[in-house]
Order: sequence, then C-alpha cells, then structure tokens
Amino acid sequence: MKILKFETTHCPQCKLLDRELAKISNITVEHINAEDNDALVDKYNIGSVPVLIVLDDSGNEITRSAGFINETNIRKLLER
Repeated sequence: MKILKFETTHCPQCKLLDRELAKISNITVEHINAEDNDALVDKYNIGSVPVLIVLDDSGNEITRSAGFINETNIRKLLER
C-alpha cells in the first residue's frame, strides 16, 4: 500500500499535510508535483491540491481525500 500525494510548491495546505504524513512511519508516500506531471494529473483526475490517493499493492486506487486532513483522518483512510 502507498499514498500518492499531489501537491504544488506554493501550496500552504500541502506543507501542513506533509507534517501530518510524517507522523505515520509505516506508509510510503510518493510526492507528485501537480504542475509538472500533467499525465498523472489527468490519469487521476486531479482538480486541486492537496490530494491523497491510497493505492493497494497492485496500484489500484482504494480511496482518496482532497484538501488538508490530520493524522487521525489519514489513518482512517489507510484502514479502508
């Protein structure tokens, strides 16, 4: 399982979300700059940032969340 995190360098919520993700040590997070990765933005239908997408081990989307969420809610996403 891993998380794709769509972000931009100038997004304050993205930076705050990084702090919450850092509290969870057992998950892999792939940071994707939404301004530089049009193909992935299109593939995952990203309209705003930040967006977290939880993928299973086969790369299939399990769930997603848009906007800032705290550590507790990130853990809830991972439990789905």
